[in-house]
Amino acid sequence: MDASLILADLRQQFGQKSVLYPEDVAALLGKSIGAVASLRHRGGFPLPVKEVGGRPAVSIYDVAEWLGNGPKTAAKGSTKAPPLPPPANRRQSLGNALLGFQMQRDFLSSLCRETEALLLEWESEDAATEDAGTAQKKSGPGGPL
Repeated sequence: MDASLILADLRQQFGQKSVLYPEDVAALLGKSIGAVASLRHRGGFPLPVKEVGGRPAVSIYDVAEWLGNGPKTAAKGSTKAPPLPPPANRRQSLGNALLGFQMQRDFLSSLCRETEALLLEWESEDAATEDAGTAQKKSGPGGPL
């Protein structure tokens, strides 16, 4: 559809306004004012927005062109909200905590195995010492009979 025909229709609907405010755009698109504001703040509004009288506004000519020919890239003076920071209450990943717990478990398991090996070694040394002492007692102080 030709932009000049759309402009004529917009003029009939909004009078001789040069700019349309959020309530006008919302009525034109069949959306709520909040939906239009949300689009603008997320950077998804397809038209350049300028401040007119302290309020966001779009040119009626840009609206007519957009409706007739498709979206136009936003002009340099348009107000686009900066990207939002990540939410502050976002939970940290449990991956690092789980890796830490796994490392602790592996360390404690290794420590237990080494401790058991040392205990078995000491018990076998004690048993060998006792066996040598028992054999010496049986033979007596002067040696075997």
